[in-house]
Amino acid sequence: MALGETCSFYSGTGFPNKYQGNTSGTYPFFKVGDISRNVQDGNVHLADAENYVEPDVVKVIKGTIIPAGTVVFAKIGEALRLNRRAVTTRECLVDNNVMGIKPDSSMLTEEYFFQFMVGLDMNEYSAATALPSVRKSTLEKVDILVPDIAAQNRFSELIRQSDKSKFTALMTSNINRYGCSKLTDYVDKRYHQDCTLKADLQNEQNSDNNLTKTFPVKWHSQETEKKGLLTSSRNIQQDNKRADYER
Repeated sequence: MALGETCSFYSGTGFPNKYQGNTSGTYPFFKVGDISRNVQDGNVHLADAENYVEPDVVKVIKGTIIPAGTVVFAKIGEALRLNRRAVTTRECLVDNNVMGIKPDSSMLTEEYFFQFMVGLDMNEYSAATALPSVRKSTLEKVDILVPDIAAQNRFSELIRQSDKSKFTALMTSNINRYGCSKLTDYVDKRYHQDCTLKADLQNEQNSDNNLTKTFPVKWHSQETEKKGLLTSSRNIQQDNKRADYER
């Protein structure tokens, strides 16, 4: 499914200098710098902001209130290239250099969606201009694997229980690039690896129809995207496994 079908998108708000500088208030107003500092401090959830605004100011500047549980990130400039993500914990505003995406909780858990966004390289979706930027219309078309909630929770539990080295490895090969047909397969094969390559591929071949019905999403690998090719999740997964086997 596409992000446009599973998520709500939020735009930032222009923040005139005359309304900046309040260190307390009803709504925190997060800027790109706040998100960067948050990530550099090792946090996932946004904490304090350097600026706060009251409802009357929000009305004057025609601000967009961002709900809790929204993944926010820089959408323009050099900050976009850093791929830093954070999650809001309360209603807030973000400046107009920031975009927010909130998953539909009936389809995606917050933690699963955050991990997907962590591995989404905005450089691949940004406009080819001197000043990099990404559009809502572009991200709405990005596909995301939507397994059942139980499988998503299993993935999240693995993340919480994993040690730092495993967590780093997981982020490096994030599921939205790994090309897996099943999230449960990803978890089992990534950390338990209790079957041979031959048996693994044979099992997947035998269950091809069921997998296609359950997860009809096509995934891209970095290599195929560079060549302008669209490859099925099955081909990408098998290619990755064969490469690992040959190593």
